[in-house]
Amino acid sequence: MLEKDSGYAALRASVMTGVMLLSAMGLSIPAHADNERFEGSELAQDAPQYFVLQPQDRQAADGTGELRLSESGIDLTNGERIEVTLAQGNEGHLLYRVDEGQNPVMPSGQRLCPAPLNPLYLDFQTPQDDAGHYDMTLYCSSRPVPFRAILPARAAAVFHYQRVADTPWAHSETEGGYLHGAMAHYCAAGRDPARTSTCTAREEAAYADIMARRIASPVLQHCAAYVTGRASHAGYVSFAHLLNCARVRDSRSLFDYCSQRMTGQKRVDDTSFFDASPTQAQATAMCFNALAAAQARE
Repeated sequence: MLEKDSGYAALRASVMTGVMLLSAMGLSIPAHADNERFEGSELAQDAPQYFVLQPQDRQAADGTGELRLSESGIDLTNGERIEVTLAQGNEGHLLYRVDEGQNPVMPSGQRLCPAPLNPLYLDFQTPQDDAGHYDMTLYCSSRPVPFRAILPARAAAVFHYQRVADTPWAHSETEGGYLHGAMAHYCAAGRDPARTSTCTAREEAAYADIMARRIASPVLQHCAAYVTGRASHAGYVSFAHLLNCARVRDSRSLFDYCSQRMTGQKRVDDTSFFDASPTQAQATAMCFNALAAAQARE
């Protein structure tokens, strides 16, 4: 059953909780947005790749922030990604069905839909008199429902956006604007404004080094677990920590040392992490990252 979120006027504004970008391990820098309106027919012909929408009201600015739309996903400036399927792309609508089980944290810090509901459909409508304007209607539900069975009055919220022209994603001066925004948010979370720029520069340099070294995805996957203490890490993972991990002679032994130091016992195997215990995960990760930084070698 669809419900409206009465408290939707305040959704958060930050930039990335860790690199889910790395969970896929694609490690490719996003290209500039084509910034063109696309319809379903155009997407079927592989054009264009994506476009960017900027908020046009306070609810969208404070809530979802800037969006990057493509055929299969919607990226947020905090690094979250909503996996979607284009269900309809005509008559001024881009209707996305959200893949089941997703309810991402928005830049506001709140979930897109109030628990226990999940986003079901995102309906982007373009008025005929303003091709660059998009109104996104959000529909939430506790179970799958065909779009035809949804009444417009059951919308959870409506957000207003404007398609931007010739603007890189997340307003970065580099090709990796999306990535840059994620790094800046991660560094800002340290709550020391004086160090944010230094931290961001360090993250960018580490990312560039990882790319230059062509560090293999399996290595990065293991390192992502080591530097977070979790196998199923979600959100942003520090590139500086990943680089240090990759430069340690035996990162697995180092993590096992920290694991035993924090828990008093050895791990059963290299698939055992601390997903069920955030406190242990954080303590072990802090130990590992500190030692890896000291032992990292060329």
